Amino acid sequence: MSETEPNRYLWAIPTGEPFDQKALGTLVAGRYNVINSSIWEDTTPEQMPFIPEFLPEISHPYMRLYPQRLHIPQVFGFCQLDPRGTNLVMLLDQIPFDLKEKNLYPSLKTKWKKATPIRKLYWLWQILNLWEPLNGQGVASSLLDPDNLRVQGWRIWLKELSTSSSNLIGLEQLGRVWQDLLEHGDLSAPLLTQLSELVKQMQTGDSVTVTTSLNSILLQQAAQSPLSLEVGAATDTGPRYDHNEDTCYPLPDDLGDTVTTDSPLVPYLTLICDGIGGHEGGEIASQLAVQTVKQNIVSFLNELPSQSHPLLPEQVIDRLKDCIKEANQLITTENDGQGRSARQRMGSTLVMGLQFPQNVGLTSPSHELYLAHVGDSRAYWMTHDYCQLLTVDDDVAGREVRLARALLQESSQRPDANALTQALGTRDSEYLRPTVQRFIIEEDGLLLLCSDGLSDNDCIEKNWQEYIMPVLEGKISVLEAAKSLVDLANEYNGHDNVSVLLTRCSITTQQLPSQEIYPLTHPLTTTALTTHVSPITGSSLTGEDSIFFQSGDTLLLPKTRQSFVQFFKPLVWGLGVLGVVFLLFIFLINKPELKTNESNSSSPTTATPTVSPGNN
Repeated sequence: MSETEPNRYLWAIPTGEPFDQKALGTLVAGRYNVINSSIWEDTTPEQMPFIPEFLPEISHPYMRLYPQRLHIPQVFGFCQLDPRGTNLVMLLDQIPFDLKEKNLYPSLKTKWKKATPIRKLYWLWQILNLWEPLNGQGVASSLLDPDNLRVQGWRIWLKELSTSSSNLIGLEQLGRVWQDLLEHGDLSAPLLTQLSELVKQMQTGDSVTVTTSLNSILLQQAAQSPLSLEVGAATDTGPRYDHNEDTCYPLPDDLGDTVTTDSPLVPYLTLICDGIGGHEGGEIASQLAVQTVKQNIVSFLNELPSQSHPLLPEQVIDRLKDCIKEANQLITTENDGQGRSARQRMGSTLVMGLQFPQNVGLTSPSHELYLAHVGDSRAYWMTHDYCQLLTVDDDVAGREVRLARALLQESSQRPDANALTQALGTRDSEYLRPTVQRFIIEEDGLLLLCSDGLSDNDCIEKNWQEYIMPVLEGKISVLEAAKSLVDLANEYNGHDNVSVLLTRCSITTQQLPSQEIYPLTHPLTTTALTTHVSPITGSSLTGEDSIFFQSGDTLLLPKTRQSFVQFFKPLVWGLGVLGVVFLLFIFLINKPELKTNESNSSSPTTATPTVSPGNN
């Protein structure tokens, strides 16, 4: 589906000597409209920008920090201000720019005073987590300028990276900036005392103590407001295929009509695995991944009641990585046991959301959301005001940027740009690098997990308002929204299976009815966790070759799939017609009573779980 690409807004930075400020409305290089001194509008976004043969050093930190793109802009390209190309302007994309207001999002300092206590703490937590990776690139001084720190709701978003000094920035320097914020914030006396003590700890440079203290304050503050979750799910083969290689949790087979304490992972866990490897292998790989991860998560959550103190994010992240690696090893072992190699190996992507229900000493548990992913299945957070992509695809285009070998605009043009660099089942677990992030749910919104059948071609970014706003406004349910997103994927993309999991998150200051989440006080059971996975036998693993092959450290996984069903479809139709004629003949002889079947096997599989009152 071809659409005119909207103009993009870029942040202009000189790479050498400061350039003369352009007058407002000036068209630079016949392409860039000057909105103000630093914001340029690209009027021909469909064209490639100028990219020099050797990228200036100033661009390298942006590229190496590509995994932090939620918080840091990326280099779009360059603009030549002179014919010789000696005076270059670096142009940043994905900047903190409000398209409605046609201006930058407000600075942290501007929004600080009126922000809620939990949001202030969450901002500080994000800054603290950016401190180490930015220090690794010599640009941590970017965190010391409050005007450089912009905010889009809960999100900290840097305007640019400061490359003026490569010196490491100590916690004590960051603490002085925080102290200034505390002096201008409207904080309760107890919270102000806690944060003042935290700033004192920062003067010692002990990052472990500071991180532990801030995490404890953050979780205690978040848990003061109950959290309500509602999940809707839908999956479909898509218009081009006769089988579904996606496996999701939860779905109706897992849940039934009403979720009770017999379904212990709902609504804590949402999980999508997109199988890779043809008609048979991909389905088996994705089912194995979901089954293994679910069982491991149950074991993990069973340990929570015995914890004397809340687990730190690093501890949870390590455990979730282990869960994913165990699933990876199981699929890898099946591949190796069947002698599958190169194109024959089966695999799966994974995207998982876990609302981690650990008790922090209050009525409501912590509002921690852990997101894990491998491959190109994605997670988005959406509110009335914005749609935020929370994950970064494991693909060749992104790898080239992260290694500072090419800008994204350039690497995206490669024939193998969308090929995956890792997936479950393709290599031993010691070489797998799952990405796991911790977020705090502190506002109403929707968490969307989806396979690439929906997210490809910027489908979500271009259509989210039409399909998500009705849910946020209470006009349709999460189930209806999930089904409509599947329909959108089939119409807009239509090249793959599609799976959608929507979780509506609601923060309330009042006691909640049936959907409230309580801390776990008793062990979970696994009675409701059996995934409907067909037994894996030798014969079941000898189907059509899978579609990926290896090239160095890259797993080349094309977006399109091949199915033997497509080849034999005429034969299948012929047999089907003969079968219908035969059944009609039997019908006319025996005249059986007609029975209606209310199910529609061609419609997407859907589920809308709600949490029934219980003691969990």
